[in-house]
Amino acid sequence: MTFKRLTTRLLFVVALFMAANWFYSRFLWPAEMEKHAPLAARVIQTADSADVLYFGESSNTSFNPFTDTLTYSISEFLQQYLPRLQVRDITHSAYHPGMFLALMELIPETARVKTIVVTMNIRNCGPAAIHTTLEPYMQKQKVYYSSRMPLLSRIYLSMKFYDNRDSMERERLKLEAWRTWDIQYPGAKQPYPNARSWFDAPKFPGEDSSGDARRKRILADDYIKGFAFALREDNPRIEQFDAMVKLAAAKGWKLVFNIVPENMEYARLLLGESLVRTIRYNRDFLAARYRKMGVEVVDNLELARGQEFTDQFWTTEHFNGRVRRACARNLANALAGKSNPGNDPVLKQNNWPNPEVLQPMADTLLGLVPKRLH
Repeated sequence: MTFKRLTTRLLFVVALFMAANWFYSRFLWPAEMEKHAPLAARVIQTADSADVLYFGESSNTSFNPFTDTLTYSISEFLQQYLPRLQVRDITHSAYHPGMFLALMELIPETARVKTIVVTMNIRNCGPAAIHTTLEPYMQKQKVYYSSRMPLLSRIYLSMKFYDNRDSMERERLKLEAWRTWDIQYPGAKQPYPNARSWFDAPKFPGEDSSGDARRKRILADDYIKGFAFALREDNPRIEQFDAMVKLAAAKGWKLVFNIVPENMEYARLLLGESLVRTIRYNRDFLAARYRKMGVEVVDNLELARGQEFTDQFWTTEHFNGRVRRACARNLANALAGKSNPGNDPVLKQNNWPNPEVLQPMADTLLGLVPKRLH
């Protein structure tokens, strides 16, 4: 085959692909995007109508249906504290920094937005969240968020050219991480070398293995799974946060990381100061690293009491209206300073007319532990 004939055929294939890509982009891709990745279009539209864009997962919007009368999200509270700015949000349950980064990359440089606030969830940096069985679903969505040609993305999806490891493989990776990730850190004297050995250790000596003691044991192990790790630079979440910093610098955004509250009270009740110090170490690692890079880091880690979390027997970042409002106030102070005239919007107290209403004691961990512990 002559060089000329080969070139002609190659050009024909390229032209055919470009024509097929045009047809697919024009008639099929929009409906597929709307079905599988509606946030892609929304982030572009929202960024062009916002001064502040808040990226959050369920911690932004979740509320306690039994105790909250104020059901505003953190971003909605933030809008009330910053009346002179337009605050918008992009929220998706279970999303992590890698997904937020993919969405941020879609924002045009000409967009109106100047400030990006990103949820910083410490539990998301651990093995349980990194190797979640939801990851293949999110990685599939991430293909839609890419800037490659739509037909090429469709080929990637059809051939599963993304991280689609199954649930068994992800479970194996979690177990391996709990066994091999060293949970020691500078200045620490951890009672166990890794999370797996902490699981296996006796807990609540002198109590039987059924009823309340069993519930406490299960919850204690959940806290170990979620928080027994020490952050290091090779953690994939650190790589994603680092990429956000570079992207914000390239696009001229002010970047703010919001460290959301964790249930430190229950961590202490269940596992003592060792786990509390570990969580604080990870908080300090994140805050120091990104403040050094010029990022505004708002530390809301220890803002909530144990009874203010909606999920009492599971580790989540779902908390009541008082906590969401306090998170927003701290963010507003960081963004606009304490002299901001919008710092005190007129709102009723949460749980009006009785702002002290919290989860009933019987529905909390506090109902299972001796009074002397709390």
